[in-house]
Amino acid sequence: MSYHNRNRLKVRLPIFLTAVLAGLLLSLLLAAFSASWGTAYGSTIPVPPSETPTITATTSPTSSPTSSVPSTPPTVSVTPVPTSPSTTTTPTPTATPPGGNPGCPASTAVNPPTGSGGFADPAFRQVWERSDALVAGGVTARTWLWGPGPGLALKEAYGANCQQRLVQYFDKSRMEINNPNGDRNSPWFVTNGLLARELVSGLMQTGDNTFFQRTPAQIPVAGDQNDPNSPTYADLTGICTLAPGQNIAPAATGTIVNANLRRGQGAGTGNLGEVYGVRYTNFDVQSGHNIAGPFWDFLNSSGPIMSGSGTTITGKLFDPTFFATGLPLSEAYWVRAKVGGVEKDVLVQVFERRVLTYTPSNEPQWRVEMGNIGQHYYLWRYGNQGVLPTSTSTSTPSH
Repeated sequence: MSYHNRNRLKVRLPIFLTAVLAGLLLSLLLAAFSASWGTAYGSTIPVPPSETPTITATTSPTSSPTSSVPSTPPTVSVTPVPTSPSTTTTPTPTATPPGGNPGCPASTAVNPPTGSGGFADPAFRQVWERSDALVAGGVTARTWLWGPGPGLALKEAYGANCQQRLVQYFDKSRMEINNPNGDRNSPWFVTNGLLARELVSGLMQTGDNTFFQRTPAQIPVAGDQNDPNSPTYADLTGICTLAPGQNIAPAATGTIVNANLRRGQGAGTGNLGEVYGVRYTNFDVQSGHNIAGPFWDFLNSSGPIMSGSGTTITGKLFDPTFFATGLPLSEAYWVRAKVGGVEKDVLVQVFERRVLTYTPSNEPQWRVEMGNIGQHYYLWRYGNQGVLPTSTSTSTPSH
């Protein structure tokens, strides 16, 4: 190799090595920059908010010709959040539905018409006025059959295809219109639900023959709701007739009512029937239960009522007899319950729709009362959602 060629090689070699080193340095810088970007801004493709999944629990019901009571534990399903307010999706049923029919939209509040006095339908007002308008107006002194005024009105899913019906809650019950196109002159156009049966059994009715299994209500059946010792609806489960032939009793007309009930202890026998002179005075063959004298007298009582035309007349408070209460589900039992913070002897008897209470220490016109089953049922079904008025009258004790 010539002298000049060796010199040219010496010049080119450093240039080549410099280029290689520069390339390696550039690669290292790019890798470091990429790593720092991934650390600062995320190394995966972000999920758009419209595709972020929510997790809800669903219950798989079993097929039954008479009910839709779920018998399997909740399973988890993933449903996407709607991409825009205009997107419509079928709501996912929940393991414990928010007061609604599983698989159907949640219950929705209804604003009563202006000038209606808070009643969601004129038929509700007419039923309430018949017995309670005169109590509210001070014309007569007796227990409320419904309560001092209307509570929350809702559209609740009921029956097949998530059909909705109008209901309105009161202290003592819930009014319902199952067929808005029915005969408004029929005494059954407005009904009140089998709330006591649901609270005792834990079976929330979602259709004429369908139910959702929850737990019986851990709410005192009489007296103050914060009473830790008064029996609850769950304590009544084992003594009520919840199936044909279950827990029925022999006819015992004339027998002293001495049975008692304690929270968590079941039924027993005492002597309070003798102390207060309470006997059974009627046996209902259809239900297989005796009815205590104070309750039978109350169910057959007459007094001032408001006619459909708005005039005051004298008539039967209950017509037909079991319209408001339904048939008895149990015998009568003495309990100890705090009423207004004061512990008292109270006789209770469970009917399909209501619970009747008899407190001997009350003034005569307030001794027999309707339990606050509308309040209790709403609390059991919806928790503390919504607002339900409570009995605030100073003239009558509140159960």
